[in-house]
Amino acid sequence: MFNLGSFSVNLNDIVRKHFFGCHNPEFPMFFLRLLAILNGGIVLIAAPLYLRSQGTLRGEDTETVVLGCVLLALIAASFFYIGLVGHRMRRSVPLRVVGGLLLAVPLITGVAMVAETRYLQAVYLCVIMFCMAAILFVSFVYPGSQVRKHRPMRPREALEPYLELPSSR
Repeated sequence: MFNLGSFSVNLNDIVRKHFFGCHNPEFPMFFLRLLAILNGGIVLIAAPLYLRSQGTLRGEDTETVVLGCVLLALIAASFFYIGLVGHRMRRSVPLRVVGGLLLAVPLITGVAMVAETRYLQAVYLCVIMFCMAAILFVSFVYPGSQVRKHRPMRPREALEPYLELPSSR
């Protein structure tokens, strides 16, 4: 908020109004979803490049390489899923369950890699991936409560005959 005499400017309102044309209360979630899609792309591109530059894929058996590719695909799919379906997850329990199960993959993989790897750069990458997955879980999956907009109607009493429908005679 900038105060320029009698003219005050709120940059958040300017960005919302001029770039997106509305005052959406879920505006910050839009950026988290974009960041999730970007993170999924980075996982698909950067992880194989890093593994090849470190020379860790030489001499590995086929099952290990296939398992690594499947884990990378699941991790990227979890970030893409949150990025694409995140706006509907607050009201849908099945979408939150799938999102939570998919986000469990990068969380568990991040912890396992930090505990098992001996390369410092891999630890940094896994910690960043773990933190991003934890932020997405806390932002999209965990707060999925059904928010009631109206209170439930009270039961009608028998002393209110004017509320009953007239019977056809």
